[in-house]
Amino acid sequence: MKASLVDPNTGKLIYTDFPRPVLKANEVLIRNHASAVNRADLLQRAGKYAPPQGASEIIGLEAAGVVEQLGADVSDYKIGDRVFCLLTGGGYAQYVAVPQSLLMRIPAALSFEQAASIPEAFLTAYLNLFVEGSLVSGETVLVHAAASGVGMAAVQLSHAFGAKVLATAGSEEKCNFVKSLGAIECINYKQESFLEKIGESSVNLLLDMVGQKHFLNNLKVLKYRGRLVMLSLISGAKTEIDLFPVIRKNLTLKGSTLRDRSEDEKGRLTRMFEKEVLELFESGRVKPVICKTFLIEEAQAAHDFVEADLNLGKVVLRV
Repeated sequence: MKASLVDPNTGKLIYTDFPRPVLKANEVLIRNHASAVNRADLLQRAGKYAPPQGASEIIGLEAAGVVEQLGADVSDYKIGDRVFCLLTGGGYAQYVAVPQSLLMRIPAALSFEQAASIPEAFLTAYLNLFVEGSLVSGETVLVHAAASGVGMAAVQLSHAFGAKVLATAGSEEKCNFVKSLGAIECINYKQESFLEKIGESSVNLLLDMVGQKHFLNNLKVLKYRGRLVMLSLISGAKTEIDLFPVIRKNLTLKGSTLRDRSEDEKGRLTRMFEKEVLELFESGRVKPVICKTFLIEEAQAAHDFVEADLNLGKVVLRV
């Protein structure tokens, strides 16, 4: 098969030959039709984000395609099924081997490209809103970096499940787009303070991918028994903390990653997502947001596009 691999001499992606995956008994072989680019892919290509032990050396956290072959113990799928999934790696390739517990059937209304843009962003958002963040209808959630893939997914899911959604983003264009997805307010953090705009003790749940730059004000905007879930540290990892608000307001601070969780845990999350969210894509209440599609042979150009921060929505690779 063909796959996009990192050239050790240049650090760039090249489309070249690679052995087709060998199936384990519980796995399905997918003939891949689409994958998507994530910030983690750029970090992995640069040698700054090692994949979990046992993961494919091929970059790519998402796949959407058709079942080509079944492992000996697979009973839930048949050859020809349209499926999509979150991966620990291997998405930038013509074929992908996936445990059947991580697969979902593609809703009839979605293309392969649309399906491939869903797993990483929407499963991450779902996990951190509802499992880690315990969000319930009627609460107020603040989503930082809301124009990112995970941010856009979090805004849509929060809105669909009855939360009041506030957001931050880095431009008026991004803010307007985020509001079109369901946020009642989006603050351009480069021009305004989200703390001054929102006010202290006004948010039940806060999803943060920014880190150091927003951290102290995050504690201030949280209500009594508010929850802060940290997904990434774009602006840096180190900051001074005034612990008094944490105790006084009974705050909960959590860190959360998805990629290194066990197969069993990811499988349970996938079934929850399948049960509670997939029909929202069928009805159009929630939608994948695709900015641009590249051919898999152009994976390096796709990385350059994301690295230049030119995307508003997901960048997809057509295989």
